[in-house]
Amino acid sequence: MVKKFFIILFIFVSGLNVYSYFILPDTVAIHFDRYGFPDDYASRWIHVLFLQILYVFFFALFYYMPVWVFKFPARWINLPNKGFWLQARQKPLTQRKLGGLSCEMGIYLYLFLFYINLIAIEANLRMTMELNMVRFFIALFVFLFLVVYWNVKLLFTFKTPKQISS
Repeated sequence: MVKKFFIILFIFVSGLNVYSYFILPDTVAIHFDRYGFPDDYASRWIHVLFLQILYVFFFALFYYMPVWVFKFPARWINLPNKGFWLQARQKPLTQRKLGGLSCEMGIYLYLFLFYINLIAIEANLRMTMELNMVRFFIALFVFLFLVVYWNVKLLFTFKTPKQISS
């Protein structure tokens, strides 16, 4: 279920990105200072192209992470109790658990990026071109809270059976 929602959200976020090409002005603000005023600009097609590349990169990273974990040497993998979870006999369980968790993190990231893209589009369509910094910081703090929650969940998910029973 989490993977399906992740895929649907990727399609939705990508769709918003493509749609934004048709509603944004030719030149768009791509960065805002701490007061919400634009301080860097780009053409709308560069903006849309960059975001789409970023969305595809994150999709590949989170969706295929369970496969890639076993393609790299264990010393390059930062996973709790990796000595246990990266054993060949644990591979199916590790991939299943990591698949759900990585897609969950992808959902959090896409929801954050979707909302940030919405308020950036809104700012670019205004005459004053000012980003709503209150909404930005609320979204940022919610996202950071979810990242901390996800990390705690990762630690508990990848306990070894000995740690689970005690």
